[in-house]
Amino acid sequence: MKNSPHRICFRSERFFHVLGEGWFFEAREGMFGPYETRVKAHEALSRLITRFPQKRPEKLSDRAA
Repeated sequence: MKNSPHRICFRSERFFHVLGEGWFFEAREGMFGPYETRVKAHEALSRLITRFPQKRPEKLSDRAA
């Protein structure tokens, strides 16, 4: 993102918009963007999730005694 004193951010959950730059999203892997629309940012997040599925934590009951 540009270092501008006039930058205004609109944040909602993991998606946010920076005027004059575009849409971004945050994930564990970092910040991604800019995208032209929130829809395009959401699509990119969906591709990221598909590419790197979350590893589910092991349940205590699954551990060998």
